[in-house]
Amino acid sequence: MAHSSFQRGDQVEVCSKLEGFLGSYYEATVVANMGTNYVIQYNNLVEEFNDAVPLKETVKAAEVRPLPPEIREANNNGAGFHVCDMIDAYDL
Repeated sequence: MAHSSFQRGDQVEVCSKLEGFLGSYYEATVVANMGTNYVIQYNNLVEEFNDAVPLKETVKAAEVRPLPPEIREANNNGAGFHVCDMIDAYDL
């Protein structure tokens, strides 16, 4: 799913297309909007040869989505998931 447009500083998730990681999403920050691509900096991934430097890469816009909403725990006040809520699920 491609979002209309993210701007520098927006928090997003990036879908991995690498074998073994296909379908995995990683939190990142948009560094630059390049139209059909984004330069992103991952929040929890680092450079291969320098683990003190956050990994930056250019990804296709179709691989970027907004962060999911904060998960609310179900309680007696009706908070939690409701019928017709949009979710992301992975089925083996």
